[in-house]
Amino acid sequence: MSVPASCCNTPPVRADYTPKGETIKINDRDCYVVGDKSAKRAIIYIYDIFGFHSNAYQGCDILSAKGFRVFMPDIFKGKPCVESDLGDISRLMGILAERADWDTILLPTINGVKAYLEGEGITKVGLIGFCWGAKMAFRATAESPFFAAVAAVHPSFAAREDFEKSQAPLCLMPSRDDGELKE
Repeated sequence: MSVPASCCNTPPVRADYTPKGETIKINDRDCYVVGDKSAKRAIIYIYDIFGFHSNAYQGCDILSAKGFRVFMPDIFKGKPCVESDLGDISRLMGILAERADWDTILLPTINGVKAYLEGEGITKVGLIGFCWGAKMAFRATAESPFFAAVAAVHPSFAAREDFEKSQAPLCLMPSRDDGELKE
């Protein structure tokens, strides 16, 4: 598992930003949605450990301006990690396991959004994940050939099997502080 030195010790950037989209319910999760309702291409946006924050909303809005309908489910149900959770990686991993377990929380959330998109007639869906969310996006592509592509921004916790099992093209975008992505 690869955890860049820049990860899990840096708080989110704070900025004033007013989101352009709306929040809807998909199953039992809030989901930020933005973009043209007639779009046939969508992106599922998997945020970092800090959940819904101004940079995440702005990222969704930028992608929607390129013609995509963007869906960002609230995986943490309003209880994201906070700055005081940083620094102790084992404590952080425990929090993530509790609030975003793959089998009981994350996969059902992604599948719920996927079903919603299919019901809307959206024909192409990509994933974008940030930091911890990148690993979750990789996992989703390993579980389903439904996704057209995945982009990973500042990918953390990535392992070789994440790349080997993916059923979609991958785009890796490390930050300048991440260094090389190696085993």
